[in-house]
Amino acid sequence: MRIYNSRLEAQFTQPDPIGLAGGLNLYGYANGDPVNHSDPYGLMADCDDKPCPVFFLGFGGSVAAAFGFNASGGFTYSKGEGLGIYFSRGASSGIDLGLAVEFGTAESRSAFDGPAAEACVGGGAAALAGTACVAGATDDQGRIDGGIVTFRVGGGLWPASATGGLTQTGSFTWGDLRRVRESSEVREGGEPY
Repeated sequence: MRIYNSRLEAQFTQPDPIGLAGGLNLYGYANGDPVNHSDPYGLMADCDDKPCPVFFLGFGGSVAAAFGFNASGGFTYSKGEGLGIYFSRGASSGIDLGLAVEFGTAESRSAFDGPAAEACVGGGAAALAGTACVAGATDDQGRIDGGIVTFRVGGGLWPASATGGLTQTGSFTWGDLRRVRESSEVREGGEPY
């Protein structure tokens, strides 16, 4: 738990638990603007009051001949959440078969985690192919929540591929681990141990 000292010009007395992801000032509070922002636990990242984008790098594979499936997993990074891991799986229709390294970005973690509709096209030599995918994520009420762009480079059996389908992604970050630890340090009455 961090202690806020208003006499120190809107600063905490302990360093930021999310480190430099919260900005260069490790003791800062609410980006130096406590009148317009609130950051009681010091977990707000310096992303101009917008959700921080998520960058990911992983490995995956897909099999589709009319209908098929895909799966991938790897690492994520977000200025607001730090490092993390992810796993994605989905169902697709089209033509694709291959293993690949994938990398890309999502507009926010809420866009990255959860269901998304995805469309991919690719081409290249049979031994080395590239694929580009775009996906739109929806929130729990079906509204567009953000976009995801993925590039895959790897090997496949066909010189061209095209797929479309639904994916489901889940991730776990160091920020999640920190929040779990902090919540276990609080008694039922809301006071720290």
